[in-house]
Amino acid sequence: MTTHGRLAIGGALLIFVLVVLFGSSETPVNPVTPNPSLELVAPTSSQPAAVITAPEPEIVVEPEAPVDNSRALALALGRLRTSLVNIICTTDNPKLHSVSGTGTLFDSRGLILTNAHIAQYFVLKDTLPKDDIECVIRTGSPARASYTASLAYISSSWLRAHPTTLREKMPRGTGEDDIAVLAITGSVSGDSLPSYFSFVPLSSKEPFLDQEVSIGSYAAQMLSSAQVTSSLYPTLVFGSIQDRYTFSDTDFDLMSLGGSAAAQNGSSGGAAVNTDAELIGLITTSSTQGTLFSRDLRAITAGHIRRSFSADTGTSFDSYFASQSPQTLVTRFGSQSEVLGAFLTQALGL
Repeated sequence: MTTHGRLAIGGALLIFVLVVLFGSSETPVNPVTPNPSLELVAPTSSQPAAVITAPEPEIVVEPEAPVDNSRALALALGRLRTSLVNIICTTDNPKLHSVSGTGTLFDSRGLILTNAHIAQYFVLKDTLPKDDIECVIRTGSPARASYTASLAYISSSWLRAHPTTLREKMPRGTGEDDIAVLAITGSVSGDSLPSYFSFVPLSSKEPFLDQEVSIGSYAAQMLSSAQVTSSLYPTLVFGSIQDRYTFSDTDFDLMSLGGSAAAQNGSSGGAAVNTDAELIGLITTSSTQGTLFSRDLRAITAGHIRRSFSADTGTSFDSYFASQSPQTLVTRFGSQSEVLGAFLTQALGL
């Protein structure tokens, strides 16, 4: 099958594979215990996530007739499809590996929301010698090189807590604080940038258990490096929120989306959207063993993204990115990126 009803499968394990998409090392507080053999392909957070258990209803009411959301979900999936990008970073450095991941446009000016474990390559790109790492933004079906991008933000909390994931074969983690923002800065062809990029805005609505969602990413685990280069298509599926988790006491921070064709390496940075085509979850982790539909794909919520950014910077996510041009955002973050780059290269021994 690919995103057009099929998912491309075959070939050897992708050498570009993004090693940060994952399962679960969280300790739930409800009776359901996750399979301890699940592999996480992102670094382990020192603070486990706990399951949020919804309170029992005090009033019993007659169930309402089920709502048919199929049309709205299909339209939302179409909008998500045009808002996805494939992020490719290649390197000849023997201490690093090339990667393929996903990003989701959340602003019409070309701002991309993705994971810190992907965007750390952009930190290194600006720190290591020129051409040591090359990153490109690809779009379309199949994905083709379209744009260049620069770092507008990466969670310093995540980076300082997980500085060596690029040296780990099977890093594990929860997804906490795993966020970054890239700004499209140029076109590969040299043409002018579009005046408007298709995007899915960050939702302000609280997700809920059993909510139906549309899910999209550039999944790549089942592809060879040649297929990633020439035949990487978006993976688009429907799903629902199957469980809720918290990194604190009560906040809804992480959602379980169950197994699907999107539960693969390369999906990190993809999105789950609601029937209004609003981003309610950023894919961060999944189990990567077993059949696709027996895995568990997880995404951090829009609420966690906002809370994490505010805790890291002291400012509002929405107002910060809305009030400045993409180029200003890149320039403003430049000095902090230099500091984080020095820290990361030292931690990695580069």
